[in-house]
Amino acid sequence: HDRGGVGTRVVHVEAATARDCLEAGAPAPGSLKTGLEKVRRLFPPADRRARVCTRDLSLAPRSSAWSAEMATLDKPLSEAHPTAMDLKLSAELEARLHYENVFEAPDECARREEVLGEINEALQQWVRDASAAKGIEDDLEPRCNLYTFGSYRLGVHGPAADIDTLCIGPRHLSRSEDFFGSEFANFAGSFYEVMKHHPGTDKIVAVPDAVVPELKLVFRGFEVDMAYASLPTFVSVPEDLDVCQTTILQNLDDASVKSLNGCRVADQLLRLVPNHDAFRIAL
Repeated sequence: HDRGGVGTRVVHVEAATARDCLEAGAPAPGSLKTGLEKVRRLFPPADRRARVCTRDLSLAPRSSAWSAEMATLDKPLSEAHPTAMDLKLSAELEARLHYENVFEAPDECARREEVLGEINEALQQWVRDASAAKGIEDDLEPRCNLYTFGSYRLGVHGPAADIDTLCIGPRHLSRSEDFFGSEFANFAGSFYEVMKHHPGTDKIVAVPDAVVPELKLVFRGFEVDMAYASLPTFVSVPEDLDVCQTTILQNLDDASVKSLNGCRVADQLLRLVPNHDAFRIAL
């Protein structure tokens, strides 16, 4: 920023490349050349480091107006209770949704829970067996957690909806080698192999190179997508682990962060919404 009599002039350059070029005196590539020439003309060399702006403005001071605006965005649009007409229209909407067969039958919901319970049992047994193969003693009680997210977690899934799941495993079981397994080793010891030979599995496909790597399987008639994230701080993942705490994202790769964000977003939505029933009907 050059605070002169005519106002403020700001020159934006790519932070890392520009800094390297300025310090080394090297020519800048392509689109940066013009910007760096402006920097050299506007600011003396001794003052450049402090005065060149970057695009990372996360540490910039916030104005009081900005803070007030963000505080306003955090508040609900209205805190008024529903009127009699609102309740009447909501009841009509719910009746119409039942007529259109949008809701899943109670017995199908129970079957989904049984499927998730069976998959969780297979996961826990796989963690114990894979941990033993790596020399992890049973006294450490290695275990994992199975979470759901997406429409099923929010309670707005339909009769034919799939189940989005995430397995959070211990630090010694990796996604590539242990969860998906290696083709050169015939996937021995992997969870993919376990589910491939499970009697309840109708179909299974591994997608390890996706933005969010996951196993896609049809288990007892239900489509299940399962992602995996390994936490570097646990040998035994606590049952009451809170996935919404920000510290859980430390030292994770991008795929693990994206996998966790599905659960984190779903949980945050349910925490912020006071009336879950009305929220689900609206969704």
